[in-house]
Amino acid sequence: MGVERIFTKESPLKICVKRLRRITPINRIFPYCFHSITAGCRFLQIDVRRVKALLRCVLRFILVLFFFCGGGVSAGAEEGTGLLDGDTSLIPWRVEADKAEGFRETGKGVLRGNVVIQKGDTRLSADTVNFDTKARVADADGNVGVTSGEDIFSGTHLQYNWGDQTGRFDGGTLFLKKNNFHIRADRIEKTGETTYSAENVHITTCDDETPTWAIDGKKLDITYGGYGFVNHAFFKIKEVPVFYSPILVFPVKLNRQTGLLAPQFGTSERKGFSYSQPFFWAISDNTDATLYADSMSRRGVKLGAEYRYVLSDTNRGVVMFDFLNDRKTDDGSGTSSTDYGYNDDAYLRPNADRYWFRMKHDQSLGDDTDIKLDLDIVSDQDYLYEFKKGYNGYLDSRRDLNDVFGRTLDEYNDPVRKNRLNLNKRWAGYSLNVEALWWDDVIARRQADIDETVQYLPTIYFDRYKQPIFGSLLFAGFESQSAYLYREDGARAFRFDLHPRIYLPLRPGGILSVEPSVGFRQTLWHMDSYDGVDDGADRTRHRELFDVRLDLSSEVYNVFHPDWEGVDALKHAVKLQAVYDYTPSWKQEENPYFDGTDRIEGENLITYSFINTFITRSPAKDGPDYRQAARIELSQSYDINKEKDEDPEPFSPIEGEIQLNIGKWLSLQGDAGWSVYSGDFISRNVAGIFSDSRGDSLYVQHRYGKSLRESIYADVLLNLTQRVWIFSDYERNIKDGLDISSSIGVLYRSQCWSFEVQYEKEDENDSFGFLITLHGLGDVGGSSRARERFPNWAKNTF
Repeated sequence: MGVERIFTKESPLKICVKRLRRITPINRIFPYCFHSITAGCRFLQIDVRRVKALLRCVLRFILVLFFFCGGGVSAGAEEGTGLLDGDTSLIPWRVEADKAEGFRETGKGVLRGNVVIQKGDTRLSADTVNFDTKARVADADGNVGVTSGEDIFSGTHLQYNWGDQTGRFDGGTLFLKKNNFHIRADRIEKTGETTYSAENVHITTCDDETPTWAIDGKKLDITYGGYGFVNHAFFKIKEVPVFYSPILVFPVKLNRQTGLLAPQFGTSERKGFSYSQPFFWAISDNTDATLYADSMSRRGVKLGAEYRYVLSDTNRGVVMFDFLNDRKTDDGSGTSSTDYGYNDDAYLRPNADRYWFRMKHDQSLGDDTDIKLDLDIVSDQDYLYEFKKGYNGYLDSRRDLNDVFGRTLDEYNDPVRKNRLNLNKRWAGYSLNVEALWWDDVIARRQADIDETVQYLPTIYFDRYKQPIFGSLLFAGFESQSAYLYREDGARAFRFDLHPRIYLPLRPGGILSVEPSVGFRQTLWHMDSYDGVDDGADRTRHRELFDVRLDLSSEVYNVFHPDWEGVDALKHAVKLQAVYDYTPSWKQEENPYFDGTDRIEGENLITYSFINTFITRSPAKDGPDYRQAARIELSQSYDINKEKDEDPEPFSPIEGEIQLNIGKWLSLQGDAGWSVYSGDFISRNVAGIFSDSRGDSLYVQHRYGKSLRESIYADVLLNLTQRVWIFSDYERNIKDGLDISSSIGVLYRSQCWSFEVQYEKEDENDSFGFLITLHGLGDVGGSSRARERFPNWAKNTF
């Protein structure tokens, strides 16, 4: 019990008194207490000096008992990592031993039997420890064990200096929890706060006694949070050497670090053998960059760069750029179109200079004002199709940008790319958007003589949400747009469009909702340049329209309490709605045409719908859990104008949508359009996903359009054994009888490594790839198809 005194310069009594003074005004209390005792002793005729002496002894005993029974030092008062990390000078010590020798005069001594020294979250245990309290140096022997956080060392002998955080471990193993590293060596030296060196090392991340893979080396230099360097390294599988390297580098990263990332490589008919090597540069705490070099034996070297920055929680951005001087073109000569073109368009790709620039930026200006920038400029219509996968490919870029900014990219096969700069300001009941929008038509830009794509430079939207008018029953709102419509070739104009609307919401009987509304539309054009109009002609056009709308709806519901496992309530809601829209027909052919705003077609339409919703309630610890179990909607329209014009088909197809969530493992959704005249489907799309507790999943989608293609797509993941998985996908154009794409792959994974191999065929292009992952070290090979297509599964299993 008395061992702990050797680590303090003051007596336990003085330390306790100082701590008590911080808790209670002891200097004030003691004089009053002793004064009261003196008066009482005199009244009782008792010797005051003896009473005071006895009281002092009792008080000292109580304070010493308080100190040694845990009322004083708390080892967990501050976070620390003791042996491995950081400044621990302010963290108190705790020492236990069966016997302590020395310490009183020189501060040096020996602790014997069940020795435990703890400082912060670092704990040293041994049979015997020679300890210098002034130099803070320990020499431990016999069953030595050190834990620091979740890292563990065990061995026969330890020398350690808490002052400069250096030491030597003999005949033991070091376990680093962060990367699950097991390091065994004849001697391990801690040369600094986060640096180690070792001789005759054995490294693995496998927990088995005979590891599946390991690295043996003559010498190891490792920086915790950086990299490890092994000299004369042998890579072993089941203790059998299979690879030798004079020097081997592997990451031991806690945070982002500058260095090489895992490479990717594969082979395909179009690209040949490809090798992609990224380099990550941690520029500062809030900025970083990644440089890419993708070497393709048939196409050349594609270079890329990505720069990311975070200025604050609401201000961030990313800039990405790729460039390739392609050795192959699709210029129509020979078999170039078959070998290096795509069949989804009728245009060639004669250019060899190929690139893709994309950028997103979010900037908050405060006071509910934001700026958003989106840039997407590509060299040709085939580039994103060609480089859809892999590092900084289309799929990875789209996923990463959507995760960070909540805004995705246009589809990879869309030759018209959206570029936008938007400023948004919000008030209570109003919103303002100032936007410059540029549609980059890749084909027109590179191959056409005339580009008539409409650009909005700029557009100003100012809207008022539906709000009451002066406390009356009436509500009002409006939408307005001011735009300069620019074309490189063709008409250009300034357009102003204002569309206010007045509503009268009513609820007769408390069940039926009735909302009539009327809108007025004013549109003005001023032509900056107008084909076919002389300079002296009137360049101003205007249009006035009105429209009427009547919205009738009613919703009823009931709550049931079924005897279902995990469900204590079911709400069934039924909503009936009928909407009448009327817009008179006006001649608008004399007005310029840029987009749909310039032609408002006459409308005399009744639309009715029927919606069923089922919501379940399940008890949970944090409160009830509500989930939509099913939603079914049917709708149809009746066109009165068609009836007046004696059109034989005034009724639109019946549109239907259904969503079903059956338990946790099955969900279905579908939509269809059915013609009441032909008695046939105009379109039908059905998709379903099934999963189970083992991790198996099956996704199937069937799409049919009467005037479009009919296709089926399936994606499956099967857990054959605890370690072996099969994944595959298949898409076929049923109408043409042609396969669109197909792939199959196998994944084997264990505790410390995994292997993935896949074959893929798309557009008559065969590709083969594989991926080896040594957990804790990184990946070697191509991209993981399993992780791309089953992200939720991947998060749970890797």
